[in-house]
Amino acid sequence: RREEAMAVSKEAVELYRELVAKNRDAFLPNLITALGGRGRALLGAGDADGAVACFLEAARALRPLAAAHPAAFGQLLRALLRDCAQALQAAGREGEFTAVLAEFGAEAVADEMPPAWQEALRLIEALAETHKAAAAAPSPAAWATAQAALAKLAAHLAAHEDAPFLEPVRRAVAKALQATQDGSRPAPDTA
Repeated sequence: RREEAMAVSKEAVELYRELVAKNRDAFLPNLITALGGRGRALLGAGDADGAVACFLEAARALRPLAAAHPAAFGQLLRALLRDCAQALQAAGREGEFTAVLAEFGAEAVADEMPPAWQEALRLIEALAETHKAAAAAPSPAAWATAQAALAKLAAHLAAHEDAPFLEPVRRAVAKALQATQDGSRPAPDTA
């Protein structure tokens, strides 16, 4: 049964690729759906890396449609990104989800993330705003607020040691917190 699902999903993607080459507007939604189905079949067969590639290709193709017609395509985009997060986790590549968040915008997937990810995202966004305020007006009060936000984020991350995908964030926060404790200030972002 699994082999049959794999063959059918592969054939569907190939067929819709050909049709999209002839009439993109008419068949792109079908290709996106076929890629999602292929990703789920690959994930079910244990090919998490292949599933990630399918889900990302589908989400990237869908993004312009979801931006133009959020009511029609927004839920599908969120579902593809949720599936992508699950495939990344199955592949042991959880840390790459931050790049997906950056590419698609956190708001596109925030409701689909596990609660721990949602809380980490809220804390990171709050820290970014605090850092902007501290860099723009480096007063002692602004700097103290930034230090407190870093400490809160570090404590939150420490409470989620069971989430290895947060390790790069833990290291970055620890480094920034150490810098504030040493009395140095991180250079303001130039971007």
